[in-house]
Amino acid sequence: LEGRDLDFQIDYTSHLTTRKFATENPALVRAVNAAFRAEGKWISENGKDAEYIAQKAGKYSDEVRDRFIALKRNYRYFAVNDEQFVGELQKAADWLVARKILPEPVKTVNKTVSTPSLTTSEPIKTGSPELEALLNQIRAGASDRERDRVLPFE
Repeated sequence: LEGRDLDFQIDYTSHLTTRKFATENPALVRAVNAAFRAEGKWISENGKDAEYIAQKAGKYSDEVRDRFIALKRNYRYFAVNDEQFVGELQKAADWLVARKILPEPVKTVNKTVSTPSLTTSEPIKTGSPELEALLNQIRAGASDRERDRVLPFE
C-alpha cells in the first residue's frame, strides 16, 4: 500500500503496555526499551544485512527485499510527548479507521503516557542475574498471554 493508497509510513513498531504493568515493572520496561533501541540502532546502521535477515524470516521475494533496501529504512525513537510524532500516529490511526482496519476512532494523545519512574536507570549488563530475571519475566508473560489467547478457543 505504501506509495499507492498510503502516502506515508505507518509506525508499526510502537509497543504498548498497561500503566499498571509499567508501574509495577519499571526495570523490565526499561530493559525492553533498551533492547528495542539497540536492535533499531543496529538495523539502521546495517540496513542491507537487516533486510536479508528479514527476508529470510518473512519468506518474501528478492524484489521485495531489494525495494526495502532501496528505501534505506531506519528506526527512530520518540518520547510520548513529542507533538509531531503523536500527530503522525493520529494520522495513521485515522487512515486505519477510514479503511475499517481499526474498528473505531482512537485519540492517540489520550493513549500515550510518560511514567517519570521510567526515565532514568542504570544499564543492565549482558549475562547479569538481573537481565536473566527480566528475561524470565518476559517468558512467563508470553506464556500467560499465549494461554489466554488459546483458552477461549478450546
